[in-house]
Amino acid sequence: MSHASSEISLEKLEHVRRLRVVAMQAATSLLAGQYRSIFRGRGMEFDEVREYQVGDEVRDIDWNVTARTGDAHIKRYVEERLISVFILVDLSASQRIRSDATEDNKQTAAQWVAAMLAAIAGGGGDLSGLLLFTDEIELFLPPSRGPQHLDRLIRELLYHETQGTGTDIAKAVQSLHLLGKQRSILFLISDFQDESFHHDLKLCALEHDVVAVRIRDNAEQRFPKAGLVQLQDAETGKQMLVDSSSPVVREKWQEVAVQTRREFEDFCRKSKIDLLDITAGEDYAKALNIFFQKRMMKF
Repeated sequence: MSHASSEISLEKLEHVRRLRVVAMQAATSLLAGQYRSIFRGRGMEFDEVREYQVGDEVRDIDWNVTARTGDAHIKRYVEERLISVFILVDLSASQRIRSDATEDNKQTAAQWVAAMLAAIAGGGGDLSGLLLFTDEIELFLPPSRGPQHLDRLIRELLYHETQGTGTDIAKAVQSLHLLGKQRSILFLISDFQDESFHHDLKLCALEHDVVAVRIRDNAEQRFPKAGLVQLQDAETGKQMLVDSSSPVVREKWQEVAVQTRREFEDFCRKSKIDLLDITAGEDYAKALNIFFQKRMMKF
């Protein structure tokens, strides 16, 4: 596996620093607190009972002690272990296409979201690991935490030189699954332009807390009216001549896009996988904030 060069220019260092600052800002905002409430608590052991304080979780109230003393008390827990947060990022060729009038392509969006998630995990006291993949496993960075680890993770996100062009989500999920049975949190960041991953991802979701982060480009949902257009699949190289001026062609394109989107949403719902949609160029911290708030409502 190749990795980002240890020789990094001042310009690249500034890019890493800027992304780290933004990621840490997201982690120290409301997101960090929401993260702990939503994703922690699966490896806890009882410690003691203490009086209720403003801001404590109502679900932690010990009703027996409360009834006996007349004052609200909550159960206090301590962590048995750290939780590992694995961030899987698709670096296939389709991620590098930018078809809309925005500065970011899908890969850029994936980089920013991955960096923010790693910083949030660290802010919550957990370890974050990184797995970069195409149709091959490009790089694996074992879970750790701290400023140096976050910098390394961001460098790999920004400057890793990919070897493959296609997408093999199943291979990425399988390789991570081999690391152990301890329940972890998995953020799978991809445009999910792959067909044979559903079985493996569903099995993975039975043992781990899986969040599918679907990266989208708005223009992919519509077909431009530009006459005869030579299309080429970024991952396979296959070409096709299409008459984009045809209303039938544009309508069919739209139908296929909508159907593909809905089928994946149905799969996630049936597999109990949370789905987070990210559109290239949007406010990524805001999108994460909304997602965390929605997930908190489930608890």
